Amino acid sequence: MASPAGDDSHLFAGVHFLLIGFDCVSVSQYRSKLVQSGGTDAMQFGGGWTHIVVRGLVHDDPVCAVARAQGNKVVSEMWVDDRLDQGVLADADKVIYWPARDLKGIPGSGSLQICLTGYQMKDRKDIMVTACHFSSNELGEKYKCAERLGIKIVNHRWLEDCLKSWKILPEDDYSERIVEAQARNASSSRFRIASSSQMGSMP
Repeated sequence: MASPAGDDSHLFAGVHFLLIGFDCVSVSQYRSKLVQSGGTDAMQFGGGWTHIVVRGLVHDDPVCAVARAQGNKVVSEMWVDDRLDQGVLADADKVIYWPARDLKGIPGSGSLQICLTGYQMKDRKDIMVTACHFSSNELGEKYKCAERLGIKIVNHRWLEDCLKSWKILPEDDYSERIVEAQARNASSSRFRIASSSQMGSMP
């Protein structure tokens, strides 16, 4: 939910944060931003944090692992930046806000490039991650050109799943054509179920 009339004073209301891995300058800046936007510096209240904001720590770092085991949200500073930039609640469970599993990136992704089509603004920013692929939301000219050139075409879920598994996954299951077919099949199944149900209730 966006803050009314540009008021960011409640953006982080209910967030009891702990900052880890920041240098002395940036930790002061982030603490100030969070507190001014309604967050609570849990260190000043003896703990009880809800969100651990980390910089330079990997996903499986013992600090992150313990925090998650205790039920806390563990996010990178990107979560704070996006929430402030957009003035809306950013989902702390989204994979793009998780600490990276390796600061060197996903193995094998260094030689990949990505071109996006059909995504706008925030969605486009979220998807700028990896790959020598086209990630398409609609069958536009870029999509058709990619097909002619034999370039692999995937949807955004391929990128998200690569991040979650931290490896380059096979692209075949993420083809836009396959997703469209699955959507049509699901829609057809729902229609058949609804029709059967209606027929069963007929006198």
